[in-house]
Amino acid sequence: MKIGDIVKMNTELFRDAAGEIDDRLLFLESWIGIVTAVLEPIDDEPMVMVQWSHLAKPNPRLVSHLKNANPKWDRSCR
Repeated sequence: MKIGDIVKMNTELFRDAAGEIDDRLLFLESWIGIVTAVLEPIDDEPMVMVQWSHLAKPNPRLVSHLKNANPKWDRSCR
Protein backbone atom coordinates (compact mmCIF):
# COMPACT_ATOMS: atom_id res chain seq x y z
CA MET A 1 0.00 0.00 0.00
CA LYS A 2 1.17 3.51 -0.72
CA ILE A 3 0.24 7.07 0.21
CA GLY A 4 -2.92 8.13 -1.63
CA ASP A 5 -4.47 4.66 -1.86
CA ILE A 6 -8.19 4.55 -1.11
CA VAL A 7 -8.92 1.76 1.37
CA LYS A 8 -11.79 -0.02 3.09
CA MET A 9 -11.83 -2.28 6.13
CA ASN A 10 -11.18 -5.93 5.30
CA THR A 11 -14.30 -7.56 6.72
CA GLU A 12 -13.19 -11.03 5.57
CA LEU A 13 -11.42 -11.30 8.94
CA PHE A 14 -14.80 -11.18 10.71
CA ARG A 15 -16.75 -13.63 8.54
CA ASP A 16 -17.68 -17.13 9.63
CA ALA A 17 -17.24 -20.32 7.59
CA ALA A 18 -20.45 -19.59 5.65
CA GLY A 19 -19.18 -16.13 4.69
CA GLU A 20 -21.65 -14.33 6.96
CA ILE A 21 -20.73 -11.35 9.10
CA ASP A 22 -22.31 -10.49 12.46
CA ASP A 23 -24.89 -7.71 12.06
CA ARG A 24 -23.09 -5.69 14.73
CA LEU A 25 -20.02 -5.46 12.45
CA LEU A 26 -21.78 -4.52 9.20
CA PHE A 27 -20.90 -0.84 9.73
CA LEU A 28 -17.24 -1.68 9.03
CA GLU A 29 -18.10 -2.32 5.38
CA SER A 30 -19.01 1.35 4.94
CA TRP A 31 -15.70 2.73 6.24
CA ILE A 32 -13.62 4.34 3.50
CA GLY A 33 -10.37 6.20 3.93
CA ILE A 34 -7.13 7.30 2.35
CA VAL A 35 -3.60 6.23 3.26
CA THR A 36 -1.74 9.30 4.51
CA ALA A 37 1.54 7.69 5.64
CA VAL A 38 3.43 4.41 5.60
CA LEU A 39 4.60 3.50 9.12
CA GLU A 40 7.25 1.21 10.56
CA PRO A 41 6.10 -2.42 10.61
CA ILE A 42 5.13 -4.10 13.88
CA ASP A 43 6.41 -7.68 14.13
CA ASP A 44 6.95 -7.77 10.34
CA GLU A 45 3.35 -6.63 9.78
CA PRO A 46 3.19 -3.52 7.54
CA MET A 47 1.35 -0.52 9.01
CA VAL A 48 -0.16 2.59 7.45
CA MET A 49 -1.86 5.72 8.75
CA VAL A 50 -5.42 6.04 7.44
CA GLN A 51 -7.62 9.13 7.39
CA TRP A 52 -11.15 7.76 7.57
CA SER A 53 -13.95 9.84 6.03
CA HIS A 54 -15.95 9.77 9.27
CA LEU A 55 -13.14 10.59 11.74
CA ALA A 56 -11.37 13.87 12.48
CA LYS A 57 -7.90 12.38 13.01
CA PRO A 58 -6.07 9.63 11.12
CA ASN A 59 -5.26 6.39 12.90
CA PRO A 60 -2.77 3.56 12.35
CA ARG A 61 -3.94 0.28 10.85
CA LEU A 62 -2.31 -3.01 9.97
CA VAL A 63 -2.28 -3.48 6.21
CA SER A 64 -3.86 -6.94 6.65
CA HIS A 65 -6.93 -5.23 8.17
CA LEU A 66 -7.46 -3.19 5.00
CA LYS A 67 -8.33 -3.80 1.38
CA ASN A 68 -7.62 -1.55 -1.55
CA ALA A 69 -10.67 0.31 -2.81
CA ASN A 70 -9.06 2.31 -5.62
CA PRO A 71 -11.48 2.47 -8.53
CA LYS A 72 -10.57 0.54 -11.64
CA TRP A 73 -10.94 3.02 -14.48
CA ASP A 74 -12.21 1.76 -17.81
CA ARG A 75 -9.64 3.15 -20.22
CA SER A 76 -11.80 2.33 -23.24
CA CYS A 77 -14.06 5.29 -22.46
CA ARG A 78 -11.64 8.09 -23.38
